[in-house]
Amino acid sequence: MITEEVASQYEPACPSCGRLYPLHSTAEAARELGKDKTAKRMGLVLAVLILIITVLIIAGWFYYKA
Repeated sequence: MITEEVASQYEPACPSCGRLYPLHSTAEAARELGKDKTAKRMGLVLAVLILIITVLIIAGWFYYKA
């Protein structure tokens, strides 16, 4: 039998299976996932900006060449 003090340090992974994981591990995993999403978002924004700048440079080159 798990005491209430020990159980309060854990968080259920899913209600159906009832597996318990330490709260600090869960918080750390959530923090890492947040960092990954932010990095992916920033990478996408950077890629779009580089694409737009490249298209503008090429369009300007053709415009002034003509």
